[in-house]
Amino acid sequence: MSLVLDLCATAVLGTAISIVYWVLKQWWLDAQYGTFLPPGPRRIPLVGNAHQLGLDGQHKTLSDWSKRYGDVIFMRVFNKPALVLNSAEAARDLLDKRSAKYSDRPHFTLLVDMFGSDPNPALMPYGPWWRQHRVWLHSGLMDKDNLVGYQPILRKGTGRLLSTLIDSPDDFIAHVKRFVGGLMLEIAYGHTAASADDELIMLADTVVREAMDEGSIAGTLVDYFPSLRYIPAWFPGGGFKRRAARIHGMMREMYDRPYEQAKAAVVSPEYYLLSPCSSYFSVVAWNGKASFLTTLLESLATDGDLTPEHEEHLKGAAIVLYTGKPQQLLTCGTDTTSTVLASFFLAMTLYPEVVKKAQDEIDRVVGNARLPDFEDRSSLPYLECILSELYRWNPPLYLGVPHRLTTDDDYRRWHIPRGSMIIPNIWWMLRNPERYPAPDTFHPERFQEMDPIVADATNPRNLVFGFGRRICPGRQLADQTLWLAIANILAVFNIHKARDADGNEITPEAVFVSGGISHPRPFKCEIRPRLESAASRVQCLAGSVT
Repeated sequence: MSLVLDLCATAVLGTAISIVYWVLKQWWLDAQYGTFLPPGPRRIPLVGNAHQLGLDGQHKTLSDWSKRYGDVIFMRVFNKPALVLNSAEAARDLLDKRSAKYSDRPHFTLLVDMFGSDPNPALMPYGPWWRQHRVWLHSGLMDKDNLVGYQPILRKGTGRLLSTLIDSPDDFIAHVKRFVGGLMLEIAYGHTAASADDELIMLADTVVREAMDEGSIAGTLVDYFPSLRYIPAWFPGGGFKRRAARIHGMMREMYDRPYEQAKAAVVSPEYYLLSPCSSYFSVVAWNGKASFLTTLLESLATDGDLTPEHEEHLKGAAIVLYTGKPQQLLTCGTDTTSTVLASFFLAMTLYPEVVKKAQDEIDRVVGNARLPDFEDRSSLPYLECILSELYRWNPPLYLGVPHRLTTDDDYRRWHIPRGSMIIPNIWWMLRNPERYPAPDTFHPERFQEMDPIVADATNPRNLVFGFGRRICPGRQLADQTLWLAIANILAVFNIHKARDADGNEITPEAVFVSGGISHPRPFKCEIRPRLESAASRVQCLAGSVT
């Protein structure tokens, strides 16, 4: 008992000393630089501005602050200095033009140290290993030949999506998630999901869901006060450590399982692995096709560079494609893409005139004998405007993924201290009514009505995928995936408002649940094939879909 009391007394004393040190440090920094810092809301000791942000709707709070303090705002979130960028100009000036200083990441204690999301290029500090990941990802995801090589996979995946929408249209959100997850598995590891209940997709969904549930208040606090990770799990408030330990085990399985299967496929293309999955065993079929990971494995093995350290980093490079939860877990990958598609169904439900105009364009250019394909893209400008407006209307990452400043910097008339967390408010950049009139309205024509130079400067694609050296390397693949899916859905289906039991139309609200990623609030819509020949046309697109 006395030992427990001694430990508690030591913990209390250590906390008190830390608080005094932190208060004195902040007082000294404010005395040194306070008059030169960018404007921002008044801070209070210990908390800074955290109490003003809240847990939901932070992007809107930061947008409101811009009306008072301007497009560059300084604040503190507990003990961390942070700079909010509320304009595309400021983001480009700092994150693009000064990327050598602004390409680091804050350290994510919960995700990296406690969940085991490491190595991961999305969360990795700027340095040699991050640059190596960038080379791998650029080679696999940005190379033109590789992008063309992925197109058959995208066609087949889109065919599967259309087939499931014909069979059970009410489950469209689940179909979208499985569509994107299956594509990323195949591209990353060469694994074709055999069914909707594919174990690797389900594993990723479970890990992400658990991590998102945990990454709320406790996650926020342990990131800002890393010493909290050392409190005993039995201590009041320490339950998050037990949950984090469980997530850590699942996270390692998510890193290791698909990697080991892909590695075995390099040795033996017709490989079947009897793999452990928690409390049971299951046979996972592996098709041995070339993929992002197997190509890298073959290259490194040939050069003799496949060390254990390289293998760990290859797992991290592939995991970015396997599943994606920017800010909360990872980046790129499934969730951002599926969110854009969910927003697409919501927009088409609310704006039937957009559906009609897009279908008229597709019918005029493509006709009824086949479905849209990549070579049609340049001939479908209105469809391009729809995709641009989707990026603008609901950017999946409202606040991007924060950067970190590695050295003191000066911008305009202000001083920005080293270590500041840089937060680009992408939502406001794409919702500012001075640039986008009636920003809440889904209006693809806005990009046709703009002067070409203005349209290029305000293109949401230049903002929604991030900035500088940390820009999403999978942006072109994601854009291709979304375009093909949207074009074919519009070619095959009519999308209307659902009706209740009395036959009255149900008008969903354009409400988005803010968090790590912005999801439309669950809604219903009616999805019906336009033509009786829809099923046969879908099979032509999908080819030999099984």
